[in-house]
Amino acid sequence: MKKFLFTLAALLMVGSISAEEYCYIENFEVAQNQLGTEIDVPVMAHFDCYLNALDVDVILPAGMTCVWAEDGADCAVDYFNAQGKPKTVYATWAASEDFTNFIAITGATTKSYVEVDGEWVYSGAPKWAPGDYEEMLVLTFAIAEDFQGGEIVVVTRPACGEDVHENTAPKGQENFHNCIVTVEGGVQPLQDLTGIIELSEVTEDGHVAISYTGTEDVTITVNGVEYTEPIQLAEGTNELTVVVSAEGYNDLTGNYTIIWTPVPPTPEVTATPTFDWNSETFTITAIGAGEVLMYVDGEPVANPYTFEQTDVEMTYTVTATAQEPGKEISEIATMTVTVPAKEVTPVDPEDHNVGYWLVMLDKDMNPKWYKLVEGDNGDYTTTVALTYDIFGRYNHDTGYRGDVPFYFMVDGVRYGAEEEEVVTNLGQALLNPLAAAEGYYTVPVGYNYTLGIAFETEGDGMFVYAAQAGFTGVDELMNGKTVANTRYFNMAGQEMTEANGMTIVVTTYTDGTTSAVKVMK
Repeated sequence: MKKFLFTLAALLMVGSISAEEYCYIENFEVAQNQLGTEIDVPVMAHFDCYLNALDVDVILPAGMTCVWAEDGADCAVDYFNAQGKPKTVYATWAASEDFTNFIAITGATTKSYVEVDGEWVYSGAPKWAPGDYEEMLVLTFAIAEDFQGGEIVVVTRPACGEDVHENTAPKGQENFHNCIVTVEGGVQPLQDLTGIIELSEVTEDGHVAISYTGTEDVTITVNGVEYTEPIQLAEGTNELTVVVSAEGYNDLTGNYTIIWTPVPPTPEVTATPTFDWNSETFTITAIGAGEVLMYVDGEPVANPYTFEQTDVEMTYTVTATAQEPGKEISEIATMTVTVPAKEVTPVDPEDHNVGYWLVMLDKDMNPKWYKLVEGDNGDYTTTVALTYDIFGRYNHDTGYRGDVPFYFMVDGVRYGAEEEEVVTNLGQALLNPLAAAEGYYTVPVGYNYTLGIAFETEGDGMFVYAAQAGFTGVDELMNGKTVANTRYFNMAGQEMTEANGMTIVVTTYTDGTTSAVKVMK
């Protein structure tokens, strides 16, 4: 072990701690032949999370002083490097001049990694792992010849530093652990046993439970007998003397008087409940002598009770009890109630506030509605022909094709080309037909299109696409054309080597024309 002696004023603590990271010394006895000599005592530790710094105070009783300290065997900290290979770094303790404060920190410049879901993740400086440590530090105590024993208090302020582990907690908490030191043949000092003695409410059959709220493992006696389970009281007045005791501590005593007088049963009364059923409003009333209570499928309900109609027919079990004040229930009545399904108004198939719709605006800005059909992959599409007589004209001299605006209606909600929406153009191989304007999408006039919309399964984004499906109007060509090449695009507009899943198939002919169809493979 390496010897050291340093003077430290303070240590900047970083990271986070858990309430169960502490150093401690186990209770021990000083033999008579050790009085007036020096003894070595190990400081142990318990960690519930990874940490890389410790700040420890050791408060000693009268007649005992710390004269030296050494690094413990557990100062070797194991960790993994970036390649997942095991490494070791040594933490060195530093001590104040009077050996009352001790500080240890691992090599902060050494990078440490942990394995998370099969990958090595950077975890900052090397850290002690959760667990128990038998020798973090070895202290040398000088024992006075007249030492009478006492209590050692170990105060721990741990830190975790940068970490990816979940079992970390806010920093700044001090943990206190006591060690009782006795002298061979001497009298163990009694400490203050703090806490609260509590008694439970007396149960109907006369049992009462005793508990102690404190920090020590204790023994509880009641009227001189060790307490192990709830006590059965006798009828009348019972005086209990409860004593809480622990080794090395003063007793905590409480005197309690408990009065328990069983209530004798009262005579039964006959009360017959009946039911009054109104099937027009689906309301039921329980009627009987005394207090009448009603239950539906075992749950208490108001009396009378009105059933709520649902989309399906429902059957309920209704129970009623009758009871006169201060007397037991003697009559129970049960009946079965069937509530028919509520009538559903059929939806107009052309109701534009229901379902998925494509709205094209003609050359006079009048809406043209097209019902979208759900595809195999969850998108909604339709094919429309943007003819010149309805949606605009084609300029032969300039080759200009006017843009046709459109938007979607989903259950009465309009979807245009707002900035926050995700727009994927699947027509980029087809003269880029899809464009976005303020509140609209647009495509050139004079073609057949497959237009569609699909929402992301997670998030608020959506995908809109326009696939050109051949020329129309004056540009329409006759059949019998020769195919030059065929290309495939997925729903994100990315080109693929072959059709796979929902695919847009783009065919280019030798005369320079193109066509597109949507297929599922």
